Amino acid sequence: MKKGIRKLVLSASTLGFTAISLITSTFAFVNLNTEAKVAEFGFTIKNQEGLLISTDGINFSQDLNYTQITSAILNNYNKDLPDNEKLGITEYDKVRFLPVTLQSDTDDKVKYSSYEYALGNSGTNQTDYKANFLKDSIVLADDAYKTAVGADANDIYYRHELVSAKSNDYIFIDLWLTVANVGSDRNPYVLKMSDRTSIKGEEDIVTLRNSLTTTGALDTRTGVRASGPYKDIAYQAGEYLAEDTIKINAADAMRLAVVKPIEAPNTKPTIKVYEPSVGLGSYAFDPADIASNTELQGNDNYVATKNAAYTYYNSLNPLSPFTAYNGDYAKYFEGTKTLNTFTGDNDNYGTFTYNSQTESYNVIKLSVMIWLEGWDADYLMGITAQDVSIKLGFKIDPQA
Repeated sequence: MKKGIRKLVLSASTLGFTAISLITSTFAFVNLNTEAKVAEFGFTIKNQEGLLISTDGINFSQDLNYTQITSAILNNYNKDLPDNEKLGITEYDKVRFLPVTLQSDTDDKVKYSSYEYALGNSGTNQTDYKANFLKDSIVLADDAYKTAVGADANDIYYRHELVSAKSNDYIFIDLWLTVANVGSDRNPYVLKMSDRTSIKGEEDIVTLRNSLTTTGALDTRTGVRASGPYKDIAYQAGEYLAEDTIKINAADAMRLAVVKPIEAPNTKPTIKVYEPSVGLGSYAFDPADIASNTELQGNDNYVATKNAAYTYYNSLNPLSPFTAYNGDYAKYFEGTKTLNTFTGDNDNYGTFTYNSQTESYNVIKLSVMIWLEGWDADYLMGITAQDVSIKLGFKIDPQA
């Protein structure tokens, strides 16, 4: 693991402006089923005239202090932890992440679960929905599974299984936004994501423990290997062997999603999932998934045999194949296609309208989730600590 201070910066800015920044150190990518630690969170939120922000839906301000924002994150982080493991503000350096992925529902869309929150100290619980996540786990195989794979019934046999991720495996925070009631302007405004939003990281070089296959066009190596177990063996585009090195940018394995609450009975929330850049590849899809979706066809970033997440996972974890998850992993969810860039002008998160009776604008509630995508080709076991910068921006535009 690299030594020294490493920082993860999350900031939000608006045209009309709310800015959020999150600073962490020791942002580490480690082995599957081993925790990736993020320590010493420090939030600052600054706001210029235009938008007000709140973490409880009651107390709005142009600036949120460290205690308010860290308390909001820990409120969710602690939900699945026993009382003796819950973290306080002074224990923020113990926050952990695990690689996770979105869970699919029976209709091949993101699966949601309800949760309750109280507005301020009102004590009145409100209900909302958030996306579910899954993570990899190694479990003892039952007799039925051993029979299916041809193993002896008396053998001790393990397999991989996707289990529900815990609230402390990723960042989740509710935000409430409204337009400041200043001057004589009473126009309606549309809330959008700003093009200032980005995820950036420093490039790292990883020494592989196993072989993998990636898109050949990304491989610029030439000649033969100068050392290692495959000394004098020529490089083949996209083919990596044990002890080869590969360039990885950790930011390419991160995702950011914004969830908008349901707006009508019997409907689902609206979710937008963002990816900073494809890098080595977004997800490894089954051939059947690719065959049924024209947007995936002809793109090696999604082909299992050309995606590092697929080949590296299977060579390192051969207990059961990556594809044995019954469609629960890395689905191409309708309406949630990961984006190469943040296209704020296309993402409408609601409209602020002025109410002359209350003499104020309405409030829009959004939920923000940030996670390490464990089934992204850029999430390779062995990535060391890196600097990662995340900027989350919202803006308001006059309604057309």
